[in-house]
Amino acid sequence: RAESDTPEDGSDPRKPAFRLGSIELKVEDGTKRLSVAVQANKAEYRPANAARVDVDVKDSSGAPATGEVTLWAVDYGVLSLTAFRTPDVLDSIYVEKALQVVSTDNRQRIVSRRVLIPKGADEGGGGGSDAGGDPALRKDFRVLAFWLGSVATDARGHATIDVKLPESLTTYRIMAVAGDKASRFGSGESEIRINKPITLKPAFPRFLAVGDQAFFGSVVTNQLPQGGTAVVTMKSLDPRILELRGEARRTIPLAANGSIEVRFDVTAKSVGSARIQMTARLNNESDAFEDVIPVEILVSPETVAAYGEAKPGARETLTVPTGVVPGFGGLHIQLSSTAMVGLGEGARYLVEYPYGCAEQQGSRALALLLAADLGDAFRLPGIRPQDLRARVQTTLKGLEKFQCDRGGFAYWAGDCSTTSPYLTAYLLHVFQVAASLGYDVNREMLQGAYTYLQDQLSQPAPNDEGQWPLYTAWQAFAVKVLVEGGQNQDSQINRLYGRLDRMPVFGLAYLADALIAKGETGPRMQELQRRIANAILPDAGGSHVEELNDPYLLWFWNSNVRSTAIALRTLMRGSAAEEQVRSIVRWLMSARKDGRWGNTQENAWAMEALVAYYKKYESDIPDFTAVVKLANDELARGTFKGRTTDATVRELPMTDLSGKLSPGSTRDLSFSREGTGTLFYTARLRYAADQVYQRGFDSGFRIERRYAPATDSGIEAASSLTYKAGDLVRVTLTFDLTKERRFVAVTDPLPAGFEAVESWFATTAAALTQDQKRAEGQGD
Repeated sequence: RAESDTPEDGSDPRKPAFRLGSIELKVEDGTKRLSVAVQANKAEYRPANAARVDVDVKDSSGAPATGEVTLWAVDYGVLSLTAFRTPDVLDSIYVEKALQVVSTDNRQRIVSRRVLIPKGADEGGGGGSDAGGDPALRKDFRVLAFWLGSVATDARGHATIDVKLPESLTTYRIMAVAGDKASRFGSGESEIRINKPITLKPAFPRFLAVGDQAFFGSVVTNQLPQGGTAVVTMKSLDPRILELRGEARRTIPLAANGSIEVRFDVTAKSVGSARIQMTARLNNESDAFEDVIPVEILVSPETVAAYGEAKPGARETLTVPTGVVPGFGGLHIQLSSTAMVGLGEGARYLVEYPYGCAEQQGSRALALLLAADLGDAFRLPGIRPQDLRARVQTTLKGLEKFQCDRGGFAYWAGDCSTTSPYLTAYLLHVFQVAASLGYDVNREMLQGAYTYLQDQLSQPAPNDEGQWPLYTAWQAFAVKVLVEGGQNQDSQINRLYGRLDRMPVFGLAYLADALIAKGETGPRMQELQRRIANAILPDAGGSHVEELNDPYLLWFWNSNVRSTAIALRTLMRGSAAEEQVRSIVRWLMSARKDGRWGNTQENAWAMEALVAYYKKYESDIPDFTAVVKLANDELARGTFKGRTTDATVRELPMTDLSGKLSPGSTRDLSFSREGTGTLFYTARLRYAADQVYQRGFDSGFRIERRYAPATDSGIEAASSLTYKAGDLVRVTLTFDLTKERRFVAVTDPLPAGFEAVESWFATTAAALTQDQKRAEGQGD
């Protein structure tokens, strides 16, 4: 290159360059497309009528095609929300291929091009009774009118289907997608309408709160060529839930092809589902429908709980607040002979996990080890207790195939590019647990892994300061397993102790384990215990570790659950108070979803910690009867004989509880154990105040809510509590917290009559969508 055409932005340093171009030619194979015609025998139907739908399928030449058709019909209004179109299966089956041209050039390696960026671009119904008599009630308002997954066409490419239509007065889109044995595909659609000469369309909120007063009614439409006097009625079939006030019958003039809204006054009396019936009659035509309106409690329910152990007895006090909703909440009582109720599901998850990397198989081995050690108290599905030891030994032997020549373990057998010091330390830990329980462990394999970790510990520290939490974490784990394996690591412990400020909580626990293994009990051990204790936060009857939120730590499956389990195991080896240990155990058990924790690492570490707790604090074999009494009234009884992770549960609804304990009064709730063992109990009272307006509640979260008219100008309008139908309202929630919180769930019930505006709906105004995206981008 000789000419001087270097751009001012410096994107081209005037060194040798090359260009590459391509062009795409699209060729559509029309022979793969089928033509699908779908048509009903009428364009308009009465509610609940039968419809006949004909489907014709032809190929690209117009010849009939024998194939299979999926046929369905959906309310057009619902489809409009997302601009849904009938699927074109052909584009999904025959996808566009990538360019698939690979160009390789090594000139940029030979001649330095310090600025390697693209030049010239920056990154950048109810039919049948219409005349006279009582009108039939429309109740069937299905959005999906019908779904026929497989309809076969005959040799003429034709199929006929009879369907019964819903009773909604709306338009339905019929959609058909066809395919045949030659891998040809096509689709088609048409529309039908369900209508009546006189129509009633609901005009009331989707729900009410207890105590709400509202105008209920419908829009009456006359599609007849002549007008007249219409009679409209409304009836509540559940007046104790929703009460109709004033006249239940209205007479109104209604012009030809005219519409008018008729309103009735209602009051929401109590929680439940209220059935509403409305009728309209004009001359000899009529319409009627029945709908269900839920009446709910929009205030936040409150829950108070007590946890404890009876050895042999314990006593709590129970007070039912005054002014609570009678039909909501109640008392939940759970009794068990162990704090580890339902722990077997976590083990089942590990044993049945479908993948096979070294970490997953190591976690499976750990679960089997723990289950075999506990025997009948910890049964796994499909595995007899007497078969567990053989199963464990086979699994341990299978882990050896993941070891590489240098002694480290790789995530995948034979792929030593995935060798990891953290994984090696983790599998060494599993092998050490197995050896302590009397299993045969290959000593040569262990020594090779120890040598590998020693070598990794001697490598230089990373220059990137951001990687120090990751670096210190795996190093502390390596030192832990080396010391527990009889290897002297004093120099490494001294080095890592100077890096405590950059170490995650689970790394602190690993380092404390190393000190415990070498018998150290001095100031360094006390400092590690202090730091771990400072990271433990109380949380709704339990307590957990709030772990360092560092993206690099995700390589170790970092989470609060995992760190809590690791810290719990360390605390139990030290001098932690029993109540602190039990509090952490309660949190771990409550953190499960569907009986298990989130991933294989969480399940493995949690199970190891909880089994250690079980063996240390629940050594007595249970053999007792548990009794729960409210004053002198027995509420629950359970018998526990032998080790089991099952629980006895009693639910006492608020209506029953109010009969035993009048609101505002206090009674003793006693728990007694008759026999040997420890009774673990949970008592949880859930209730809601029976009042529309409540004083704010601040227990670590201070929340303010503001309603204001939404404006296009972006200028914040003054707040208001009064609005008219059709107004657009912006709801703003402000949180004032005493400390940083993560993963906070917020529930803000809408007032009755409000509808949330979904910005992603195709029917939402573009200005509102852009405003919502702008607010999300600003973190509002």
